[in-house]
Amino acid sequence: MSRLAPVSIADGAESAYARRGNLQFALISLLVRALPRGKVIAARLLGRRLLLGPRGVVETDSGVAIAVDRSNIDFFAELQKRNGAWDPHVTDACLRLLAGRAVFYDVGANSGYVALEVAARAPGVEVIAFEPQPGLAHNIAVSSALNRLTNVRVYAAMLGSRDGTGTIFLAPQSIHASAVARYEGSPSIACPSASIDALVESGGLPPPDLIKIDVEGAEADVFAGAVRTIRHHRPALVFEADMNLERFGQTRGQLLAYLASLAPYELFFLEPDGRMVAVDGDPANASPNLVAIPLR
Repeated sequence: MSRLAPVSIADGAESAYARRGNLQFALISLLVRALPRGKVIAARLLGRRLLLGPRGVVETDSGVAIAVDRSNIDFFAELQKRNGAWDPHVTDACLRLLAGRAVFYDVGANSGYVALEVAARAPGVEVIAFEPQPGLAHNIAVSSALNRLTNVRVYAAMLGSRDGTGTIFLAPQSIHASAVARYEGSPSIACPSASIDALVESGGLPPPDLIKIDVEGAEADVFAGAVRTIRHHRPALVFEADMNLERFGQTRGQLLAYLASLAPYELFFLEPDGRMVAVDGDPANASPNLVAIPLR
């Protein structure tokens, strides 16, 4: 499947999402604020059972409005709890790497937080977001309209090494959906799948200058579907490499070795304070996020 159709929404669909949100979401947000982090199952269940129709908007700390989706209710309530900031060091690293660059791929965009922040704060960048959960992909398109962003395209698709149809296993928290189930008996959905190489080589998408990848352990499969793009276009990369790799039978060392076999990159750990620490100088670093800068 070398060509995908971007998600579209009906004219004016974004108007159903009031900036002040609705009473149901406000009450659930209060509940989440009162609960310790990681103990929000009550809010999650209430959100999925009670929220119907317009679900409100949460604003990031920079003022970007994100349409709330009830399947991801705990994320949005946590985002409010964090005063609109979610792993800002990742977004800031993407913005730094995009200076003077034109095309950004957000692979595993989830709520669209990073994609929307980049689009709003770097309006000259073309942002292309990929999210296999259709409800979340739709809400990114809604959020783009809410913010009047014209530099965002969203695709409800899973990126990997194959074109066709893939399977995504859902989790209690939408941010943890994965191509390999986290839990026995996890529900799953079928979704379009595509490789970056096929999308670029078909002319359907411009080649990326930066790719951010957060796919809960399937990073190597995304790399495998972008071998020619990585070798020929040398995009910078911001990606996660953590314990999720174990479900795919991999270690972080194996993932980094595979990437090094594709093209010469300088590798850094991305610290929560935004510092980039060379991998060679700190091999035991536990930071889950890494940055790969191409060596020209």
